[in-house]
Formats: sequence, structure tokens, C-alpha cells
Amino acid sequence: MAKNWFVHIQGENLGPLTPEALTAMLKQNRIQFSDFAWHEGLTRWVRISELDEFISLMPTYPKTSIPELQPSVTTPKVRCIPEDLQPEQARDVMAINKTEKKTPTPTQTWTKVRGFERVFISGKLHIETHGTFDIINLSEGGVFLKTTSTIPPLGEELKFEIESQSLGKKLTSMTGVIIRQGIALDNTGFAIEFTRLNPAYKRILRDYIQKTKN
Repeated sequence: MAKNWFVHIQGENLGPLTPEALTAMLKQNRIQFSDFAWHEGLTRWVRISELDEFISLMPTYPKTSIPELQPSVTTPKVRCIPEDLQPEQARDVMAINKTEKKTPTPTQTWTKVRGFERVFISGKLHIETHGTFDIINLSEGGVFLKTTSTIPPLGEELKFEIESQSLGKKLTSMTGVIIRQGIALDNTGFAIEFTRLNPAYKRILRDYIQKTKN
């Protein structure tokens, strides 16, 4: 039986996901190999980069030797503790010294999905393959739709258009991918993240969001 996967990203749990949906989201950079995943049977959340099921999707290392770097030696700063300090103040200075003596641990920077502020809007979104849905809210990066029917699977790529009197014109030939299924403003539905956004449409969305906030 296929495993139902859950992914933890930016404080939220996404799922259940099929292995095919999780693979598609990795290829589309909707989630990263540094994110954590879990399925029933695992005793803890595990980074996707450590899972045998998805390790073949990771980019290969370049076939070249690592450049040799000359080690740099730095002398940690140490603050002297004046004799006239009170015990509480002395502890604070010692704590600072201890912090500054620590050797930084190398970390790798991973690209994360950027969050956008969402606002309410009345309108419709028509998906070529699934029909028309009511819009609950939107942002520069995506839109949340209400549905009472079957929700399309996570990771599915879509072509659609947005129609709302609040925007002034119909936004056509848009593309996106389903990144979340859940509830927003007591409405069951799903979220679409825009994958290709016309700069003119982006300005329209940004102007509407700013006007709504004010």
C-alpha cells in the first residue's frame, strides 16, 4: 500500500501526500530537500535528503575537486570583568564572553517559499480541467479557493484565469500548482501558488492589496 507522506514547511504540516505528489513538488521547488517529512511507521520527522525514496532526485555533486582553503585563525574577544561590578553584572559579562568564544557552525542556505500577505476578494477562478471556484483570498504569490467537490491533488499543475470586478480586468493565461488543502475563513478548499505571473498582473494584484489594507 502506498505511503501517505506529510511535509513540515515554515511551521505548517502539508499532507497527506502521495509519493508522486511529493516527487512533483520537489522537482518544482515547492518544497526543499532540507524540509522534514514523515509517514506512519517512522519514529521521527526526517529530512527529505535522508530518505531513500527521494535521494535519487537530489542534484549530483560536480566532478571536480574541492578547492583548498587556507585556514584562518582568529583570536576571540574576551572582555575583562572590572572588580567593582555587582555579581549580577559579572554574570552578564561572563555570558557574553562565553557566547563570543563559540566557533560558528557552518550552515547551508536553502531557498524557502516566500510568504505574501493575503486579503479577501470576491471573484471567480476558472481552471481549464476542473471548472470554476469561488475565491476566498489572494496575494501576489497565490490564491485560496472554496470548493464543495473533490479537491484536485497536491502538486498538480494548472492553467486558469481570474475574474473579479475588484481587479478591473480578467487575468488570463495564468499557471500555478496546488500547494495546500485545508480551511480558510471557515471554508474548505485548496491553495494555488502562482508559477508564472505576468508583471502587469502582479502590479494589479499589488495595487489591490495595498488599497484593501489602507
